[in-house]
Formats: sequence, structure tokens, C-alpha cells
Amino acid sequence: AYIDLEADITDRLMASVAGRYEDFSDFGSNFSYRVAARLQVNDALSLRSSVGTGFRAPTPGQISSKSIQTGIEDGLPVARGHFPTENPVAQFFGATELQPETSVQFTFGVAAQPNDAFTLTLDSYFIALDDRFWTSSNFNAGLAQAAGVPGAENIETIRFFVNDLDTETSGIDLVANYNVDWGGGNTLFSIAANVNDTKVTRRTDRQMDPGNPSPVYFVRESDVYRIEKGDPEFRAYVTARHSWASNISASVRGSWFGDYQVSDPSFTRFETMKGTAYWDFDVTWDVNDALSVVLGGNNIFDAYPSPAPSFRSCCGVPVHRSNVMDWQGSYYYLRGAFRW
Repeated sequence: AYIDLEADITDRLMASVAGRYEDFSDFGSNFSYRVAARLQVNDALSLRSSVGTGFRAPTPGQISSKSIQTGIEDGLPVARGHFPTENPVAQFFGATELQPETSVQFTFGVAAQPNDAFTLTLDSYFIALDDRFWTSSNFNAGLAQAAGVPGAENIETIRFFVNDLDTETSGIDLVANYNVDWGGGNTLFSIAANVNDTKVTRRTDRQMDPGNPSPVYFVRESDVYRIEKGDPEFRAYVTARHSWASNISASVRGSWFGDYQVSDPSFTRFETMKGTAYWDFDVTWDVNDALSVVLGGNNIFDAYPSPAPSFRSCCGVPVHRSNVMDWQGSYYYLRGAFRW
């Protein structure tokens, strides 16, 4: 069941309340909510905020999928098995039934439009995620093979989904647009930027021996490092689009990714991967109401991210496998669109 109520408390204050109730045969019931408000300070400025909770049950793929793929360990290819938690191989290493993720989030933002040409929004957010889905670190499949566990043959490592993490993510989003009409046509300038930071606040200790004080983690230090440092903490996008009266328009787009870090699985070697800027360009001709032709190029200056470090390099792949930036060079295209 879902309900969403919204009302104008005053001529300047709007508030909304939403709730969702769900009942799962495997995971029980859950009630999630969201409360939001928007205050129109004046004709040019408004404030907005929200607080809410979230719930995400494991997907059928996370619960039951099985795959074997070639991965990289210390620069060498290995056959990795990804098993569902109810599989005997996964349970041999301590896999338990997946539980839902839950979250609490808070946002606060400012929206400004001082004139018809300029708009700006600035939003901050905080998300606390409990029992986060993540893939366990790799286990040596040879132990299961030696114990005669069926299904462990012909693989070198085994991993499975776990709920062994809590994380907190905070960040700021900025979006600004400026629209200019002039003798040469109309130009729209846009910029969008994001700064965010994620921290792991809890790892489940899987130590089963009460007499052993040493913790046992299914998510190793290098995976925690990947969550916290493995993606750029800063990204920005700028766009300029100009339109002429002759049904022709042109766009230039820039994408800038900040630095990020990688480590080896043993968490002994580290390297900073430098950020990169990419530029795209396109020209559109609206031949008539039904036909448009676009000529453009992506990554026109042929930029590349930092090459993979030696401890993460394998199999001819030039970049780190979790890299979020384009690594395939320039791309040019001619595209037609017909509408009817």
C-alpha cells in the first residue's frame, strides 16, 4: 500500500507526507516514509528539505544467481565463482541468508531564480545505509575442494553476497543554467557538479570462536578502501548549446572526473589514479518537423584515464576494471532521426 499527501500550509509553505507498506513472504513487513517541505522565501528564492527511510529487498538475481568468470588477483587471471548463499559451496565458507537493506536519508536545498535567464539549485544530502548488499571477498576454493563440497571443482576462488556493511554517504549537488537570447540566436549554458564522500561505519565480525579475539571479516580492507576511495569524489559537467533560427543547433559538453585510488587485494600497494576531462561536440539540423540529422563526436580530444597499475593489470585491459571513465578513445557518428 502507498499513500502520498501534499498540501499548501500557507501561500509560501508546502508540505508533503508519503508512506509505503510492503509485506514480503521471505523478509517480513516494512513501513517506509518520507516527509518533505518547501518554503518560498520570496519570488526569487526557495528552501526545501526532506527526511525519509528506505527499504530494499534482495533481488532474485542476488538470491539465486550463479556465475563463473575470469578475474584478476595480483595481476594474474583466475577463475572466480559467484554463488548464491544457499549453495553448499557458499555455505561451506559461512554464507548466510541475505536480509533487506534499510536506509535513512536527509536532504536540504536552495533554489534560486533571480531573473528569467538564470536558475540555480544547491542541495546537500546524507544517506545512512544499513546491511548494505556487497560481494564478499574471495575465498580459496581449494579448501572446499579438499573437503569434497560438490560444485567447487575447476574454480580457484569463491564469493557470495553479504549484508556485512553499514555505510554513510554525504554530498552536495550544484546545478546552474543561464539562457541568453542575442542577435546570433539563443545560447543555453549549464553546469552540474557533485562532491560526495562515503564511509564504511560497520563491518560484521564473523569470528565464531569466542576464545579467539581476532576478528574475521568477509569484506576485506581492500574492499572497504574501494568503497571509500574507489570512485571520484568530485564530478562536474558543463554544457553550452546554441540554436540558430535556421533550425540548426550545436552543443559542446565537458565532463570532468576527479582523482580516485586503488589498492591490491592484500592491501599493501596503493596508487592514485588521476582525474580526466572529456569533451563532446555535436551539430543538429532539423530538416523539417519529421527529420533531424546529427553529426557529432564523443571524447573528441581522445582523452584516457590513468593506466591500470601493475598489480591491477591483466589480460590486455588498459585501465583498472572498476574505472568509471571512458577508456575507448574518440568516437564519431552521423545519426538520423525520423518522427511520425
